[in-house]
Amino acid sequence: MTPSVFELIVECDLPSLVCITLAGECVLQHQLEMWRDKVQHFVIGYGPTETDMCTAMEFNNSVEHRSSNIIGTPLPNVTYYVLDTHLQPVPVGVVGELYIGGDCVARGYLNRPTLTRKAFIKNPFSPDDGNRIYKTGDMVKLLPDGSIFSIGRKDEQVKIRGHRVELGEVEAALRSVNPRVIRAVVLVHEQSLVGFVTPVSVDASAVKAGASKVLPRHMVPAVVLAVDSIPTTTSGKVDIHALLNFLAESNSAHIRGGGDSSFGCPGQHVVPLSPLEDAVLAIYRKETHNEGMGMASDFFESGGDSLKAVRIVASLHTLQEDHPELRTGKGFSTLSVTDIMRHYTPGALLQSCLGSSLDIQQLTPNVPIMPRLSEMRLRAPASFQQTAMYVAEHLPLPRQRTDYNVLIAIGAIGMLDIEALKMALSFLWRRHQVLRTGLIFQVPRFL
Repeated sequence: MTPSVFELIVECDLPSLVCITLAGECVLQHQLEMWRDKVQHFVIGYGPTETDMCTAMEFNNSVEHRSSNIIGTPLPNVTYYVLDTHLQPVPVGVVGELYIGGDCVARGYLNRPTLTRKAFIKNPFSPDDGNRIYKTGDMVKLLPDGSIFSIGRKDEQVKIRGHRVELGEVEAALRSVNPRVIRAVVLVHEQSLVGFVTPVSVDASAVKAGASKVLPRHMVPAVVLAVDSIPTTTSGKVDIHALLNFLAESNSAHIRGGGDSSFGCPGQHVVPLSPLEDAVLAIYRKETHNEGMGMASDFFESGGDSLKAVRIVASLHTLQEDHPELRTGKGFSTLSVTDIMRHYTPGALLQSCLGSSLDIQQLTPNVPIMPRLSEMRLRAPASFQQTAMYVAEHLPLPRQRTDYNVLIAIGAIGMLDIEALKMALSFLWRRHQVLRTGLIFQVPRFL
């Protein structure tokens, strides 16, 4: 039966119940913990309707801290493939889409040939033209022990500031950073991620801080709220509208986990103190469509992205002539998108351009900067393609190979400033690490 149905009857006295098979829905970790004292054995089944029951894994009282996201290993006569968008297998631990093959795969959808062709494709790993695999739409990763770890649905992928984000992966991170979190749900609101965790006694700010240590910056929710329970619809699905209504109510009062700021503007709300700060903040608010931004609001968490950063730079350039104080420091004349990325808040950016004595700790989040590979003085192993190029260049062939050369002829009109050209090329060489990268052979591999 489904976990939702079992949750309704488990409160009854069931002394003869020894084993229960649950399928049809994701089994949550807190459900397993609650039911361990009532049932000796759990069998968690996974399998889309198009492939019937494809995998099962037993849970019992001796199994501790086993993630409910693990959907087990395939049954006999069933094959799992974790593939990328090019239908190539992904390494262990890398997220890919789950494809199912074997005797369990259905023939297709009745009287729906177009949908059948999309979902049931030819098996690229079988010479038999009639061998097909089913495209599940489930995003998973293969664990070292051969088990499959579920991330979420492919149709739950969202794009945040140009990055694809798996909502299920963010939810798993929110659950993992705090053992008191029973359930986590992540939604997209106003181009930012919002997390909801239960129970309400959980310190949501600590959950967000923990998530920022294990997730890339673009995957950290802008706001994390602690709620009594996750509302559901009559069919057992998460009630998104109810959660968004709760978010709206929290914005009008106090957001748990977001400090004393409004949604999309986490951090200390520092108001502008001069006409220049007022003008800079007005540009940020206009381009991010966020009137709640302050001088210490994080640009990215306030709805910013790389395209908006380009527009902000162009707008800031126009302020150079109208504000004399900009002429004493670096000003905005040499401002670039890199500066916006490096200084996350309007106040920190303005300080860097003015060279003022503002408190940088107050205006810039404490985000560590990863050193470049050259600064770390490390050697990285060559990729398969780089190794192939090296071997091809050293084959004893009668002619010089130019397969990987890109030849471009550029015509110049007038006198060419050789020194300026050298300076420009030198700048490119210093700016782009790949231009300074070499390929050497050091037994037993290439570096």
